[in-house]
Amino acid sequence: MKEVATSEARACLSALLDAVERGEEIVITRKGKRIARIVPEARPRLSDLDRIVQQSRRLRERVILEDMNGKSHDE
Repeated sequence: MKEVATSEARACLSALLDAVERGEEIVITRKGKRIARIVPEARPRLSDLDRIVQQSRRLRERVILEDMNGKSHDE
């Protein structure tokens, strides 16, 4: 985690944002005291979304098959 003073943050904000975009965290300090933190935006990974979609499809297919066979969903 990189720490920068407010004056440096003002002078090189674009470069700091580039670093955050690459996954780094930046702490902004004023007179040596931490006052803010810039962190990457949390986003679900595509692989996580794909896994959830696949699980949903399998569950839906199972429910449909159970309904067609007259089974309870609790079994």
